[in-house]
Amino acid sequence: MHTLDAYTAGVIVPSLLTIRPTNSDSVVLSWPNPSSGFVLQESPGVEPVSWTNSPAPPQVAAGRKQIILTPLSGNRFYRLARP
Repeated sequence: MHTLDAYTAGVIVPSLLTIRPTNSDSVVLSWPNPSSGFVLQESPGVEPVSWTNSPAPPQVAAGRKQIILTPLSGNRFYRLARP
């Protein structure tokens, strides 16, 4: 007699990070809410990799998590990561 095993695989769909300017000198980074397990990370460059979790906690507005950023000196790169 043969048995048939069933397996399920969890699929992680990354959230889309968007950026938009405001009327002042800031920008809004936002992504869908909920986005369980994803954290916003930032880095001063992409080489070498030195990503750290963003210290600013996101606020929820209109069904999206968002962080408002004011201009910083130098470059900053942002991504959503699932640690």
